[in-house]
Amino acid sequence: GADGSYSATVSYGWAETFAPVKEGYEFTPSNKGFGPAKSNQVQNFSAAAIQLLITGSVGVPGVKMKGLPGDPVTGANGVYSAKVDYNWTGNITPEKEGYEFEPVEVPYANITADQTNQNFNANKLTYIVSGTASMAGVEMKGLPGNPYTDQNGFFSAQVDYGFTGTVTPTKEGYEFDPASFILANITGDRTNLNCTAEMIKLTISG
Repeated sequence: GADGSYSATVSYGWAETFAPVKEGYEFTPSNKGFGPAKSNQVQNFSAAAIQLLITGSVGVPGVKMKGLPGDPVTGANGVYSAKVDYNWTGNITPEKEGYEFEPVEVPYANITADQTNQNFNANKLTYIVSGTASMAGVEMKGLPGNPYTDQNGFFSAQVDYGFTGTVTPTKEGYEFDPASFILANITGDRTNLNCTAEMIKLTISG
């Protein structure tokens, strides 16, 4: 009934094993052996909702798995784990600043068993830093790989999301204006790092 109570009429001397059953629940004890019946009896069970496990890997730590109960975060090994109710329906969306994930989202509908190896691929966002130093062979110190300008004076480098550093154009016998560029927490392409070169002039006197 609505209050969880049950009642049944059996014949004198009835003997049988009986068990409560409801989808999504488990009961303690799982069944009871009864009889032979010689008087009225009260036989109680306790019920608990079945919990299912969803586990997998994202490959990087600190990823919030939005949509799961409590929005768990991946550990140092990039693994996540969460318990959901039987027949759970929802969407899992991994989120971490500076990353994109494949797939972007995974839907679940009325699950009735553990879901393991629910894995995502993490791709770190990268951006292009480029510009010109007005001549070839200028080393752009501070960028990954310390690239040199090409024959047209152009340079380009790929940096990770959030890159911070000082880029200094360097070539023996030349000075540059500006002398350096300060990059802080890059979150998009930077294509305007342009500077001009001027030959250093020395004075010989006597």
